[in-house]
Amino acid sequence: MISEGVAEEETASLYEPSSESSQDSSQPTVTPPRTKKPPPKAPTKRAHTLTPMECEAIRQDVKAKRDHTNQQLQEARKQADQVMVPTLPNKPVREAWPEQWQQMQSIWPSTASAPFPLEQSTEEEWILTARAEPTMLLHMIQRFAFPEELMASLSDKTLMEWTSQWRRDCVQASLIAS
Repeated sequence: MISEGVAEEETASLYEPSSESSQDSSQPTVTPPRTKKPPPKAPTKRAHTLTPMECEAIRQDVKAKRDHTNQQLQEARKQADQVMVPTLPNKPVREAWPEQWQQMQSIWPSTASAPFPLEQSTEEEWILTARAEPTMLLHMIQRFAFPEELMASLSDKTLMEWTSQWRRDCVQASLIAS
């Protein structure tokens, strides 16, 4: 019986569920694990299709084209300036400004509604031109090498007529625009 006693002791050490608990309650309940909802996926960046070396080569090409275009524009402007401003054989001399102003007559447009006023023109001729072509006269004086000498030679009456015509044109343009 000794062997029986040992067997009983061995069986006594085995776990036995209590009589109060049922078979269902002893089973572990499976609950789904807590998971966080993944954040909405942002659109991913597009992968580079060009290498940095290719980008640099493209940048150099664009820069060369832009520089070439700028160079062409500068050359065209220089040519236009050479056509528009008569060239004098010597450096312009302040004392010879009346002759230099007379040479500007070659670039006065033939379509102008008044003749080009020369330094020796009468006050009435200057007023006629100032009334008919105030903008063109301004551009010609701006291009002239010695505008201060020319402006000093004009009478107050001529300047008043010129500026009054300019103001009339500005007011008229403003009224038409609105």
